[in-house]
Amino acid sequence: MRLAVIGTGFVSDWMVEACRTLGTIVPVAVYSRSAERGAEFAGRHGIERVHTDLDEMLARDDLEVVYIASPMKLHAEQSMRALRAGKHVLCEKTLGVNLAEFDAIVAAAVDTNRVVVEEVRPMFDPAWELIAARLGDLGTIRRAAFEMCQYSSRYDAFRRGEVLNAFDPGLANAALLDIGVYCLHPALRLFGEPQRVQTTSIRLANGFDGAGTIVLDYPGHYTELSYSKISHSVRPSVIEGEDASMLIDAMSAPTSVVIEYRDGRREVLVDEESTGPAHKFEYAVDGFVELVLAGRIQHERLAVSRLAMQVIDRADVVRAD
Repeated sequence: MRLAVIGTGFVSDWMVEACRTLGTIVPVAVYSRSAERGAEFAGRHGIERVHTDLDEMLARDDLEVVYIASPMKLHAEQSMRALRAGKHVLCEKTLGVNLAEFDAIVAAAVDTNRVVVEEVRPMFDPAWELIAARLGDLGTIRRAAFEMCQYSSRYDAFRRGEVLNAFDPGLANAALLDIGVYCLHPALRLFGEPQRVQTTSIRLANGFDGAGTIVLDYPGHYTELSYSKISHSVRPSVIEGEDASMLIDAMSAPTSVVIEYRDGRREVLVDEESTGPAHKFEYAVDGFVELVLAGRIQHERLAVSRLAMQVIDRADVVRAD
C-alpha cells in the first residue's frame, strides 16, 4: 500500500522508519504547509513527492493510506477529508479532540467504507496482550496505578516565558491528550467502562492542562491514572491484586513487566532492551494493515478509543475555541 504522510515532526520520522522496516506500506508523499520542511523530510526518507496543497495530495489515485501526525486540533478535519477522498486513515492520538469529533470521524469512515485507526502505541504492543492474559494470576484486582509523567523538553521555554506549540492550549494538545492517553487506553482495555470517573488537572498560567489525575471506579477496585508534562516520575506502574502485584516500567512501551507474588516468588514476563520508538510503531503498522486487508470498518479498537474520548470530555481539558 502507498502512503502519504501529513506532518513532518519526529513522530512522522518514527512511523516512516517503521514502514520502511516492514515493507507493507510504502511512504511516497508528504504534506506540509512549509515546502522547505516538507522537502527536508522527504529528502531524509527518500520520499518521492512533497505537497503543500492537501486537497491536491488527497486527489491522487495512487495513494491508498494517509498517516496523520499534525497538531491535534487538525486531526478531525484532516481525517474526514482523507476518508472522503477514499483513503484509509491511521491518525496519531487523539482521533479528534472530543467525542463529537470522534463520532463524526467514525461516521465518515462508515460512509466511505474506509478504515480509520487511532495510533496509541500501547493498544498494539504485544506486551499489553501478555499483561491482559496474566491478570488472573494476581487474584482479585483491588487497585491499579498507571503513570505517564514525562517532563517536556519544551517546558523550560515555557518557564522562560516562551509558549511553544507543546504548551499552546489553542492547539488542543493538552497533557491528557498528549501523554495521559498512554495510561487511559490500557486501563480501559484491561478493565472496561468504569462506573464512575473523577478528574483533576493542574492548569498553567495560560490555562494549559499541564498535569492531572483521573480515578476510574470499578466494582471492587479502582484505577488511578497520573499524567504530566511538567514533572518526571521514576516509579513503575502497578496492578495490585490480593495474591500478587504486577509492575510495569513504561506505559507507552513496556520493556520490563514483573509479577511479585505475596509469597515472595517473582516472575519476569517481559525483559527486553529498549529498541527505540520506531520499533514500537511497527506493531501499529501491522495492526492497521491487518484491519485494512480484512476490510474491518467497525473494529474493536474503536470501542476503546470512544470510551477514552468520553473520559477526556469529562476531564474538560481542551479549550473550545
